Amino acid sequence: MFGTPIVFSGSGAAVAKVPWPAKAVLAITLSENTSPSVLNASFVAERGRQPVGFVLAHAVWNGLHPVVTSHRLATADPADGEALTALLQALTKSAYDAAAYHLHVVCPRGQSGLLAAGTALDFAAGDLLLMHRTLGSRGGRGAGDD
Repeated sequence: MFGTPIVFSGSGAAVAKVPWPAKAVLAITLSENTSPSVLNASFVAERGRQPVGFVLAHAVWNGLHPVVTSHRLATADPADGEALTALLQALTKSAYDAAAYHLHVVCPRGQSGLLAAGTALDFAAGDLLLMHRTLGSRGGRGAGDD
């Protein structure tokens, strides 16, 4: 379904760049996915042949420069520092290769493993507050339900 992944390997976890699953875009290659200022990336961390985590990210032009944002970075074990580190490293390299030098990773409260892995890789916890609103029939649900 996903096509052939491109694998980055680290100390114990392997990270694979997986093309988007939509049939129309299965043929997109790494070079097309990371042309300057364009990045749509999904990575899966594996240990052996078992997936242990993933990250989804995209780049958006903010008026000054492209910013790569990941709203979903998750591991089966939230304290799996090795997988978290491998995913952040793959995301960082992919962003750098796409000439997108600003990265934002949404880190939910209580995700100390992700915060520690990010800090070890020179990410810094900023003073940003993420505001959100859900529109339409889903808008009646509580904040953060998406």
